[in-house]
Amino acid sequence: MLMDDWKTMVYACESMDGGVSIIVPALHYEGTEEEWLELNELTRLGHYLRLYPIQLPGDRYFREAWRLGKETIEIDLEAAKEIHLNNLRQQRNKRLAELDIEAIRSYESCSEEKLDRVIRLKEDLRKMPEDFALNVDNVEDLRHEYPSCLSDRL
Repeated sequence: MLMDDWKTMVYACESMDGGVSIIVPALHYEGTEEEWLELNELTRLGHYLRLYPIQLPGDRYFREAWRLGKETIEIDLEAAKEIHLNNLRQQRNKRLAELDIEAIRSYESCSEEKLDRVIRLKEDLRKMPEDFALNVDNVEDLRHEYPSCLSDRL
């Protein structure tokens, strides 16, 4: 390894909230790697990972579920499920607001059939967090879990 090759690495350590902090050396830093590690208190923390940037998880969708493993960054599946459900809830809330407008338009145009469809879809959306089971055992499959009620159109 060349003298300054360590500056192309990233350093991962556990953050105070149990997640992972990524620290990147500044290319213009004049000191040694050991001095930089000391300056950033990584040596005091004990366990940290020295990784090539390519070794970081490529998908940042579950960034808050990253955990520091022995040799790599791992993704906590239960934390990732909660992140995914929260994102789905945000989408659901936006869709409910859109359907409120559709309900008013249906009511004003006296379209009972459309109003009934809006009401049924809103009921499905409200039940979504409880009715939608995330039956996956890996993060790759989790990202593709999507309730049909979020994509249903009138």
